[in-house]
Amino acid sequence: MANYLLTDVGIVVGSTDKGGGGGGGGSVVVELGAGTGLVSLAVALGGGASRVIATDYERLPLDLLDYGVECLNNGDGGSVGDGERMERLKTIETSLFDIRNHAIPLPIPILAPSSETLVVAADILYDTATGLSMAQRTVEALKSGCRVIVGCSPGRKGRPIFLEELRRLVPALQGVGFMDVVVVGRGGGGGGDTVEVGVGSGVRMGVPSTTTIKLMDLKPSMINGLN
Repeated sequence: MANYLLTDVGIVVGSTDKGGGGGGGGSVVVELGAGTGLVSLAVALGGGASRVIATDYERLPLDLLDYGVECLNNGDGGSVGDGERMERLKTIETSLFDIRNHAIPLPIPILAPSSETLVVAADILYDTATGLSMAQRTVEALKSGCRVIVGCSPGRKGRPIFLEELRRLVPALQGVGFMDVVVVGRGGGGGGDTVEVGVGSGVRMGVPSTTTIKLMDLKPSMINGLN
């Protein structure tokens, strides 16, 4: 998910054509079910987001993310200077949010017209109840003008009901499904409908390593006219 957001969506410094921070003041990224925030951390360090809102229904993982941002990421900045690294990490904020509690709306900020909000969920479709709620939240986000990106490991129990409910709520999405995304550490390749991301990402392993995930990328224009 993080690789896809940085390389394909382009949420990095200097990106002006894919929603990055080069020309529009930066995207806002809202991560649902963030846990300890790997995706949020990667997006923040990419430098193209003006705000990164990491949410979870439990406080503990968010406290760990806050601790990591405050205490553990202030040195060895790699290609990003330590000062700039810390400034980028300051774009992260955490918030308690349960996607199953529909009495509370998505934490989507009001933005300037030049900005884009992305609602992302990385591998949270563990069960049918969560899959059902995530479909409803996806429609809520699309109606609010947000782009929605959902990643899922193969075999998650909540994925079939997520697709079923999404297509029921939005018949225009009947033909939309998950695509296979191959995340590669070194080398590797894919064909057909497979998307390859992460080549040359700096992962050092004794042998080339690949992981396949399921990913869906939806834009508000796909449901134009839906009330």
